[in-house]
Amino acid sequence: GQTYHTEQWATRYYSTNAQADQWYKYLIQDPYFFIKAQERYWEIRNAQVEDMLTELDSNEELLTSSANANGKRWGYKHDYSEYVDDLRTWFNEHLTWLDAQMATQDSLRDSLGYHPSSRLALTLTDAEGKALQKDNAAHAPADGIAAKGQPLKLSIQGGSDTNGVAALYVNGRRVSETATQANSTTVVDIPAEWLTAPVGEKNVLEIQIEKADGTINASRYVTVLAQAALDVSVDSFYSDSVAWALEKGVTTGTADYTFTPGGDCMRAMAVTFLWRSAGCPEPVGRVNPFTDVQESDFYYKAVLWAAENGITTGVTADRFAPYAPCNRAQVVPFLWRAEGQPEAAAAAEFEDVDASAFYTEAVAWAVEKGITTGVDDTHFAPNGQCNRAQVVTFLYRTEAE
Repeated sequence: GQTYHTEQWATRYYSTNAQADQWYKYLIQDPYFFIKAQERYWEIRNAQVEDMLTELDSNEELLTSSANANGKRWGYKHDYSEYVDDLRTWFNEHLTWLDAQMATQDSLRDSLGYHPSSRLALTLTDAEGKALQKDNAAHAPADGIAAKGQPLKLSIQGGSDTNGVAALYVNGRRVSETATQANSTTVVDIPAEWLTAPVGEKNVLEIQIEKADGTINASRYVTVLAQAALDVSVDSFYSDSVAWALEKGVTTGTADYTFTPGGDCMRAMAVTFLWRSAGCPEPVGRVNPFTDVQESDFYYKAVLWAAENGITTGVTADRFAPYAPCNRAQVVPFLWRAEGQPEAAAAAEFEDVDASAFYTEAVAWAVEKGITTGVDDTHFAPNGQCNRAQVVTFLYRTEAE
């Protein structure tokens, strides 16, 4: 019941058999190529199509104007509109065909004629052997999810006639070779540095079983979506923020490649995040004004730095309250003071931000810079408790502005 369009792809864009063979051998049979092609197609498709159609319309107007001028001067007017209409029809027909092939990665794979071998099955696990995804389907490879920087293992379950060498390709690059036997399982380690896809994109892992004469006996692939952390979906509003924070060392996450985005953010965490985003500057002095902050605490230098730079004065003159939950009215002034207390052009129009509140100017600045928009159009919720994802997002937006 499958319809394969390999010949159509080759004959549409290549005129010679040699070109068609190159296309088939090096591109159609490369899952990294067609997965990335499908992703990029939909990234640019709408904008590019609009530009092309607009250009067609502009050309039709230009040609019509030229024809009118020619008719007026020489008494002969040629109608170009039919040629433009023919081009528009050709363009739309090809676009409709391309859209159908590019609808999903599965539809493109089927269209190109790639056949994952049913004699192979692949299982992704983390470095400790915990399954992230198992590929049981006879036809459609499955997707896995891993944190950026997380090493993996790939188990290759070979069926009949899978003797040879298992060549592993990661994102189109051959990275390892492992001897395999039929009806056995082979495990390949995948260090994090091989998984080069940025957060939000897929790493493509392909296994090709090669015989002694170099021919490919079987092939199959799986994809691994790179997330900032295992508990940070790429669709979440804080995905980019967490990815930035992990890459810059603002946070190392919690444990096992997780970030715990909904976890409470304590005052010690918020100030430490801010200190690390500033490059972990050493406090100029070593005078500690707070009795509840000890030199052995992970946040010691961060709190001293924040205190001596006027970012925090503590909850009292001698208490910082490091493990008290941080609310929105505290976090935004931390950021504002770290930026030098810049003056906003206008006050923020929130019903719950009193003009005399200590955080009023900071909130106005944060709204002006797009760091926060409040919890709705008329409320900032100053006493709302901040979780880890929100604090990191505030920091990320501050760095980006």
